[in-house]
Amino acid sequence: MSGAAPERAGPLGAALTGALAIIVATPCSAPFMAGALGYALVQPAPQALAVFLALALGFAAPFTLLAWLPGLGRVLPRPGPWMATLKQVLAFPTLAAAAWLAWVLALQAGAGRSARCWARPWRWASLHGCMAAHSAGNCKARATGRCRHSPG
Repeated sequence: MSGAAPERAGPLGAALTGALAIIVATPCSAPFMAGALGYALVQPAPQALAVFLALALGFAAPFTLLAWLPGLGRVLPRPGPWMATLKQVLAFPTLAAAAWLAWVLALQAGAGRSARCWARPWRWASLHGCMAAHSAGNCKARATGRCRHSPG
């Protein structure tokens, strides 16, 4: 792999890899951790540390299991073109969530007219139309072989 960063061996490399994994996964797991973190912040130190220890063990458990039983790696899905398709499919719920959060922010900020504008059903219908057009264009690109994600 040219251009890849050199791997660090030993405990420092493992610690840095773990820290990076936590940073990358935190936005995905934050909604599920919010209640635990809220509870931990209002508790005495020993109970708060117990909550954080439980969160850390829960995050580390899959990695530790794969380290102890390397044969489990065979059941994990292999990377391939399906990952690009999954990324594109998951982009639409993310876009819809961002649009909804922008609408909520506009309501909270008092921008009534712009917030009501986003609430109109045709806005959401146009979002779905864009999704369908993107999907149709993606299928056509795959059929003609001009898709940058196709294996050929």
